[in-house]
Amino acid sequence: VRMFKNARNTTTERGLLVDGAAPSYFVECLLSNVPDECYSASVSDTYFDVIRHLSNDSIAGYQCQNGELPLFGPASTQWNTIDANAFIQALVTLWNKWN
Repeated sequence: VRMFKNARNTTTERGLLVDGAAPSYFVECLLSNVPDECYSASVSDTYFDVIRHLSNDSIAGYQCQNGELPLFGPASTQWNTIDANAFIQALVTLWNKWN
């Protein structure tokens, strides 16, 4: 989770993501929906596998970490898919243009 929060900060600093589009709690919830097999001892493999999964999966049905509430919706305690997809795309762009 820390790696992706750091990546979020980097994407914001580089202008790839609007500040505030990916709050910490929502990032944690998003990542809790990624299958365990995407996480490994290799940092680069984990980053790649997680963004590949998020890019290819339909995130609309994702749940909060508690597994009880939908992550996406109109409530103030929910995220919106537009910002979540912008975050995912920013992570992909960061990977593709890392220097």
